[in-house]
Amino acid sequence: MYLDSTEDVPGDDVDRINVRDNLKLAQVTTKLLLLLLLLLMLMLLLLMLILLLPLMLILILLLLLMMVWSKRGNMNTAALVTIAQCNTLVARCSRQLIG
Repeated sequence: MYLDSTEDVPGDDVDRINVRDNLKLAQVTTKLLLLLLLLLMLMLLLLMLILLLPLMLILILLLLLMMVWSKRGNMNTAALVTIAQCNTLVARCSRQLIG
């Protein structure tokens, strides 16, 4: 309060100590709240990664399968439709998990 204020610093030592202690307590509390907020954000990110990881693995496996099929020349319309449907399902599940 007295750091940005035009008011005079209290003349009494007890009041100065109380103001100093309150400022220090506010600084420590702010740092702890920011640390807790950061920890909460990291936990949410980890949870999202855990939920989305199986879907991402399915997508990667489908892409690898598509690459193998295309190199062998066995890529037909039915295979492309199946892969497109799986990709759509993965995208839909991802949107539901996130939103």
